[in-house]
Amino acid sequence: MSEFQSFFETPEGKTLAVVGVLGLLCLGAVALGSSGPTSKPPRALPPAPRRTPLLAFALPEYEPMGRAERLAINKVSGADFEGRAGRKLRRDRQGRLTSQVTVTTAEGKRRRSDFVEEHSDGSVTPFEVKYVSELLPSHVKQAEDHADGLRNSGFQTRRPTVVVPAHAVVSEEYADRIDVIRIRQRACRS
Repeated sequence: MSEFQSFFETPEGKTLAVVGVLGLLCLGAVALGSSGPTSKPPRALPPAPRRTPLLAFALPEYEPMGRAERLAINKVSGADFEGRAGRKLRRDRQGRLTSQVTVTTAEGKRRRSDFVEEHSDGSVTPFEVKYVSELLPSHVKQAEDHADGLRNSGFQTRRPTVVVPAHAVVSEEYADRIDVIRIRQRACRS
């Protein structure tokens, strides 16, 4: 048995062999999945420039994203989620839905609600869309400010509603202050 073959009998060699085989299988699956005239380009950032050559079994380098890049991605993701939330609200709610309503609170703060639903009894419900992993007190305060601004404008206002992704963590302490609508992530279509 050669030195090369005996290396793959050691635990380190077996691990390296398994990682290599899995890497090759993943590359093959990606190559098969991306071939064909109907395939969509993958939703990912362009690869970062490499500083070292890629070895056969090496994992790609991790390069942290800059703040500007992260903000640009968050802006696009948030706008996409807000669009999906608007379509869901228009489909599922009974009242007339208006988007981007600017109001002024009693303290003089200007706030822009993502959506406002007008009910048949004349009352309104403000909706705030948040694409977050956890609902924070500042998000709840913002939704309450929308309701205060609508009341300040002379509307009878129902409890504000915050629309979040299905995976978002929402504290029980907000249950008596706001309503929450969860929207699940859409399935990937290939």
